[in-house]
Parts: sequence; structure tokens; C-alpha cells
Amino acid sequence: MAIQYKNQPFDLTTDVLTTVLTLDVSSRAIIQNIQAENTSTGTVAVTSAVFDSSTPATTQMGTFQMATLTTQNLAKGPVVLEEQDALKIKGGTANVIKGLVSYALITGDQGTA
Repeated sequence: MAIQYKNQPFDLTTDVLTTVLTLDVSSRAIIQNIQAENTSTGTVAVTSAVFDSSTPATTQMGTFQMATLTTQNLAKGPVVLEEQDALKIKGGTANVIKGLVSYALITGDQGTA
């Protein structure tokens, strides 16, 4: 088992739920932070969700009203992604929400739960 600490930038160019991080078939991740920045001149609703490939279903984690030119952590605690899961984010307005996902990527044999 190997652990790598990684960052994944995102820039939401649409106003629909967008996949910003997807795990492969042999990786898991623990997301520490999802820093999002509103670069617009108005308040924007931002929604975060996790796609669970074992279900398969998408579960909303939260919706935040981000004021003009602010930065907010969309993860209020660690978020665990399993094999082939994905993190999705939606901005209420296109081209104004960007940010960075910081996570620990765990690869190799993890056993069975």
C-alpha cells in the first residue's frame, strides 16, 4: 500500500454538476480540503456531491452560498472515496468557480471491507 499526497485543480466552465476527481479501480482517497473560490461580482450557489460507484448513486454533500470574491472549504470533514468513486461540484454560474482538491491517494492492496 502506498500513500501519495496530491492536489487536483478545478475550473467549473458550466453550471451543471461536474466531475472534478475520479478514482481508478485500484485506488482510494481521503479528501482533506475542497477549496473553492468565487471570482464573480455576485453570490453564487455551489453544490458538492460524491458519486458512489458501488451503488451507483450520487449523494449531495452540501450547498453553499458563496459571496463575491470569497474562498470556502466545501469539505467540512474528511471525505472518503473508494475505487471508481468520484467527487462532483456544481457552480450556479459558469466560469466563476475554481479551486483545489487536496487529498491522500491510497494505492495497492487494501484488503476487503
